[in-house]
Amino acid sequence: MNGDLLSFVVAQTGLSRQAVIRISETARHRYKVFSIDKKRGGKRIVAQPAREVKAVQRAIVAALSSRLPVHESATAYVPGSKLINNAIPHAGQKYLLKFDFENFFPSIDDSAIRKALSGETQNGFSQDDILLVVGSCLWRPPGSSLLGLCIGAPSSPFLSNAVMFEFDGIVSRLARELGISYTRFSDDVTFSGPDASSLSKMELGFRETCRELNAPKLVVNEKKRTFCSRGAAMRVTGLTLSNGGGVTVGRARKRGVRAGVDNYLRGTLDLKKVERLRGEVAFVISIEPLFRDVLIATFGDRVRDVLPS
Repeated sequence: MNGDLLSFVVAQTGLSRQAVIRISETARHRYKVFSIDKKRGGKRIVAQPAREVKAVQRAIVAALSSRLPVHESATAYVPGSKLINNAIPHAGQKYLLKFDFENFFPSIDDSAIRKALSGETQNGFSQDDILLVVGSCLWRPPGSSLLGLCIGAPSSPFLSNAVMFEFDGIVSRLARELGISYTRFSDDVTFSGPDASSLSKMELGFRETCRELNAPKLVVNEKKRTFCSRGAAMRVTGLTLSNGGGVTVGRARKRGVRAGVDNYLRGTLDLKKVERLRGEVAFVISIEPLFRDVLIATFGDRVRDVLPS
C-alpha cells in the first residue's frame, strides 16, 4: 500500500479518487440516526451510514486489518470469534469481577484514532491516510462538536479493537503478574482469579490505567460493576460458568428451547417464530454441542428440522 490508503480504497470500491475524497469529507453527515431499546431500560443511539460510506469504511478496514494489531484478550469482532471464547478463560475460577464502559464507541474519538495510526510501530501511515480514516469512519452526533465511532458503522468494531490494543496490553500484563484471567468483549471487561485479594489489586490497576489513558478516555459504568464468587451464579457475557469448570447457557435458556421445540412440533409457531427458534437452537448447540443429542432423544427425528446442519 506504501502509505497510500486512498489508492487501496479506490481499487476496492471501484470509485474514483475524487468520489472517495468527497465521501470522506462529507461522511459524517450521511447517517440515518435512530434509537433502540436497551435491555435494562433507556435508549441506545444507532447511526447507520449511507451505502457509499459503508463501502469506503469496509475498504478501509480491509486495508488496516493487516496493519493494526488486535490484542489476544479482545474476544469480540475478531475473525472466527465466538461468544464462548470470552467465557472459557474464566471457567473454573473462584472469583469473578466485571466492568462496563460508558458510551464506549463514542468515547473513541479522532484523537484516539490518530494515536493508533501514528504510533511508533505504525509509521507507514501518512497524514493523508489518517485524514481519510478519520473523515470516513467517525461520526458527529447532532448538537455535538465531537467526532467519534458510532454503533451501526461497519468500521467501528475493528477500529475500537485497534485503538484498545495499548489498553489491553497494559491490563493483560498486570493480570498475568497477579495470576488473573482477563478478557474484553467490546465494552465488557472481565477478570477472574483464585482469590479476592488478587482481584482487588487488579481492580486498582485497571482503574489507574483507565485514568491515565487520554485517548481513548474510558469511563467505568459504576452501576454495572459486578463481583461474585462460587456462592452465586457466575455469568460472563450471558453465559454461565458451571461449578464443574465448564461453560453453559444455563438451565432456563435450555428449558426455553425445549418449550419452543415442543410448540413447533405442535404446529403453534408462525414462520417468524420458527426462524427465531432455529437461531436459538443453533446458539445453544454452539455452546453445548451435546444438547443436540438431548433434543433428539427427547423429541425424536422430527426435531432435526430445527437443528443446525
